[in-house]
Amino acid sequence: MLSDCEKGNEVRLKLWYKRSMRGFLFGTKRVSKLDLALALLVVLLLSVAAVVCGISHDYKNYVHLWTRVSEGANPWHRNLKNSHGPVHVIFMYANYINVFAPRIIFVISWAITSFMVYAHINTIKILNEIEKIFLFSILFLSPTFIVFTVGLGTNDAVTIMFTMIALFALLKGKEYYSGLFLSLGVMHKIIPIVLVPIFLVRSNLRIRWKFGLAFLTSMAFGIGISYYIWGGGKVLFPLQMTVERKSKLLSIFRFLRGDYSPLSLFMDSPNVDWLSVYLAFFSILIVYAFYVAKKLQPLTASVLALMALLGTYKVGHNQYFSILNIMIILWICTNLKKSNWKKALIVYAPLAYVDLMSVLYRVTGGIRGEWYWIREIAGLPMFILLMISIVTIVIHTCRNKEISV
Repeated sequence: MLSDCEKGNEVRLKLWYKRSMRGFLFGTKRVSKLDLALALLVVLLLSVAAVVCGISHDYKNYVHLWTRVSEGANPWHRNLKNSHGPVHVIFMYANYINVFAPRIIFVISWAITSFMVYAHINTIKILNEIEKIFLFSILFLSPTFIVFTVGLGTNDAVTIMFTMIALFALLKGKEYYSGLFLSLGVMHKIIPIVLVPIFLVRSNLRIRWKFGLAFLTSMAFGIGISYYIWGGGKVLFPLQMTVERKSKLLSIFRFLRGDYSPLSLFMDSPNVDWLSVYLAFFSILIVYAFYVAKKLQPLTASVLALMALLGTYKVGHNQYFSILNIMIILWICTNLKKSNWKKALIVYAPLAYVDLMSVLYRVTGGIRGEWYWIREIAGLPMFILLMISIVTIVIHTCRNKEISV
């Protein structure tokens, strides 16, 4: 039994923990030293693996970009084909220290995100040891993360880290922090911008003014500095490049322009990539309307908005779905009971498919040669699984009234 003094200390500790920066990062329940030790060990091993994998694929392009910018080039010159924002450009300083430093930062970013989610779920759920190991594994050792971030050096983990910190900050009522970190995510990669209306406007249509002030101030500062250094028009080149790119592997639009497209019955060279932007915009508007009509939690609305975007966006790179992987795991663990495991499998199915395609991408050398036919059809199962998952979440939400924050 704890004495009155010890109970008082415990209460004060929890109050400090909840109010602190660490509180919204890692929840209010203290994680064990073993959990922390395992996380640090995983970070060390994956960082070593990332260095061993060398400079290739996207990371080769990043290094080229950072090198050219350090020599005075505009980071958004069309020849550099940079679709990222100013936060990504800042990594040139880490690259200047060591060419592998940014890769290690990418791995650490994923570890921080995974540990945040792991700690938060352990705070709200009572998990046995097997469940903890399983949760730890699917977070820290996601096949898509291993293949693309560790193996190929993609930078999506940084965007995901900023976005998830922003989400946890919002749920903890720390709107200034939320606005700051979401702006960093958007200025790294444009994808999280679809979450801004959800974070800014409550489902009862009241505005989170502190979030809006922090977000707009941070964006104005980041873009303003970029404008001052490199000029205005080219700072917005990532948006232009996003619209102009061709449909890729896991997009339904890649299937629709492929050899097995049903549109080939009506067109000689089927290609409806132009429709992607309009369909994505319309789909996300529907999610916003549903968010207000059903007074959804920010997490549920964020999951649906990202699913709508990634389900209709034409550039279907595997690594783009990593942010959805993290959020869906969090959504499942916070919204479904253990007895609802079948529903959990249905909701998670699209991400399991992404992981499968990521492994296949690695073992087949990029799904080329004799495996190229998979590229022609991969977008169709992805789209179907995403739609089933969206419908499942919508039905669950309609049957189980959420408490909006």
